[in-house]
Parts: sequence; structure tokens; C-alpha cells
Amino acid sequence: MKKRFAVVAVASLAAGIIMGAGFAGQKPITLIVNGMTQQQWPLQDLPAPRIVDGHVMIPAASLTRTYREDVEWNGDTRSIEINPDVWQAGGFGYKAADWPKARNVIYRYLLAVQEPGSDPAAYVSPTFKSDAVWDGVAVMDIQFRDGKENETTYTVRVATVNYYADQDTLFNAVSDYTIDKETLKIVRIASAPGGGRFREYTVLPGIELITQMEG
Repeated sequence: MKKRFAVVAVASLAAGIIMGAGFAGQKPITLIVNGMTQQQWPLQDLPAPRIVDGHVMIPAASLTRTYREDVEWNGDTRSIEINPDVWQAGGFGYKAADWPKARNVIYRYLLAVQEPGSDPAAYVSPTFKSDAVWDGVAVMDIQFRDGKENETTYTVRVATVNYYADQDTLFNAVSDYTIDKETLKIVRIASAPGGGRFREYTVLPGIELITQMEG
């Protein structure tokens, strides 16, 4: 599931970016993401956009890492890869009818671990194993990063923004969910590279979490 961007096309980043281009003598370019300007955290530390040879250039690596995206620079192809293909072989080859099956069981499980009276066991296999701990966690956002399949299972890499109310902490957790194709039950949730704590997160404009974490 590749997402490659040529260097000159960096300004095409998906994230609800609005840019007002200017020329000499005009006011500086304004970068607004999810309704937030560069006077607000976490955008205030990003380099300002600028015009180079008629192209509006924005800080791709800094911006995407701020919003939980993985970024890689490929010197051989001179390309920036945002949310790179995790599994180069056997990647997202799901048929159109297969992807909703894998996605929906993950959604249902994540809802069940948070809602009182729901039974997460309905969505996992008898031999289920997990590195995840859900006690006291509110899942604020979900992002599907990549996927692969073999003859018996689907595997999906999922990033969740988790809020721990008792600690007033936001954490970006990255995990691989392995799902049995026949039963559509989750058999394993394994921690994956990436993730970490952060201070503030905007789910949508007007829906923002700000913790007491310094930074």
C-alpha cells in the first residue's frame, strides 16, 4: 500500500491543509491544519511555508510527524514516502469484499473494550494473545497504516490515539492485528514500532484534547 510523493509535490499533503500563497511585498504564507494556525501548538515550531521557483513548499517531515504519520526519504528514487509500505511483499492485496471484514472486526473490538456491558471476547479467538492494555483507556482516533494477508490470516497495522484519564496522558499506540480469515476473530495484537506520548491532539476542528504534559 504505497504512498509516494515527489519532492515538488509535497504541497499536496492530505490533512486538510489550506495555504494562501504570496509573492514579494505580500503578506507571508499562512499554514492552517485542522483549523489551527502556526501560532498554536503543535504547529508553532514548524518552519514557515515558502515559495521556491513558483512552488509552495511546506515542511513535509515535520508536519507529518506532528500528525502521527511515518515519513521516509528515499535517496535512490529521490522521493518522500509518507506512511511507507510496511510489508513490501504480500502487502495490501485484499479483495474489495475482504477489507471491510478485517476493518470491521477491529472497529468492533475497539468499541467493545471501551463500552460498559460489551464483550470484547466476542471478537477474539480462544487462543487470543495481546500486548495491549485497555483499562482506563479512551480511544480518541484510529488510523489504518498497512495490511497483508496469507492463506489463513489478515494482518493490519493500526495506530490509535489513546487517552488515559487517570494520568491525563495521550499516547499514540501502533499495533499489528492478526485476524483469522475463516472465523473473522482476532488471534493476536502485537506491539509495532512507532508511537509515543504527546501533549495535544485535535480529533476534528473544535474537538481538541490538551493534557498537562510539558512541551
